[in-house]
Amino acid sequence: MHGVMKIWTLLLKEFTIEFRNKSVVGSLVLYVIATVFLIYITLAQQGAEKDLEVKHWNIFMWMVALFSAVNAVARSFTQDEGGRFYYYYYMCKPEWIIGAKLMYNGLLMIVLVSLTFIAMSLMLGNPVKNMWILWLVMFLGGCSFSFLFTLISAIAVKSGSASTMTAILGFPLIIPLMIFLMKLSREAFFEVPSENFLINLGILSIWCVMLVLLSLILFPYLWRD
Repeated sequence: MHGVMKIWTLLLKEFTIEFRNKSVVGSLVLYVIATVFLIYITLAQQGAEKDLEVKHWNIFMWMVALFSAVNAVARSFTQDEGGRFYYYYYMCKPEWIIGAKLMYNGLLMIVLVSLTFIAMSLMLGNPVKNMWILWLVMFLGGCSFSFLFTLISAIAVKSGSASTMTAILGFPLIIPLMIFLMKLSREAFFEVPSENFLINLGILSIWCVMLVLLSLILFPYLWRD
């Protein structure tokens, strides 16, 4: 119970620090909207925005979500350098820190994925037939992005070259995840999902759980280094 309260306290602290710096939050929101608008303008110049194929709509949505995750989550531990790092190091257990980071980044990424979907729907139309399927996939997809980049950020910041290590470690892992998410979210564009939908959804859920467990196991060793 004590650990849960500490994680909750750290989570609130993360929210307080982020929202105190309104330019950070505003830049993330602006990035999503500007990127979707750029896609719309590019398609409109070719006269392709009105008859955009479902598969292309799906690809654009997840590409915007991916680069939003890179901007939002990959810097997770790089901003804790200096006084905040030493405060966390001496006052908090590593399990509390990584737990709060995973929760905060997960919530942030779910919001950004949802914002991406809303912006795509307003500018490029909404071809979704099963909204509950898409929201479920977006929830798990947002969590998987955030958990993966949170762990990578923790590893990369210890190397002294966070941006380089994030690219080296992250993108080989994110490519199969992106392919899987795009395949899974396509189920939402049909009236009836396929027979393998629940199995694939279970695989994605297990992936998220594995990332959380791996973070909880590895982070204490990284923190002590």
